[in-house]
Amino acid sequence: MTTVANCNERFTNNARVVYWSDEEKHLKQVLRDVESNWETNKSAFPELMKWIKAMQDLANLYLKQGDLKQAFYHFITPHNWVVNQLHRQDLSQDDITTTIHVLRMTFEPLYNFSLIHPCCDKCRKNLEETRQMLAQAEYQVH
Repeated sequence: MTTVANCNERFTNNARVVYWSDEEKHLKQVLRDVESNWETNKSAFPELMKWIKAMQDLANLYLKQGDLKQAFYHFITPHNWVVNQLHRQDLSQDDITTTIHVLRMTFEPLYNFSLIHPCCDKCRKNLEETRQMLAQAEYQVH
């Protein structure tokens, strides 16, 4: 298996495209496998976590490649999915607590990305509102 460290090492040897491509193919296959498993059981929390990790791994690879559009897409997609889950009317209090925990996991890398690669005013406003909501939710738990 090609690792990101191997990709970085080989990048310095002018073989960037081939080795980044191998890593990208591997991560996309992981994502397809996770999505296939998750499709059969959307309520499977472990599959959701694997999906988020796969999306964030791809986002980080795209960052290293300098493909900010793809990086943003792979950070924002799981984040938006979790935000949409919070708007469901049928969530129990336990489900809300778990969803807020997962939201923190999707929010942090997206927020950090936005600090380095500025986004539009609307997105910045939404991120700031989410940051404040998560801070308030943390305060209420303690």
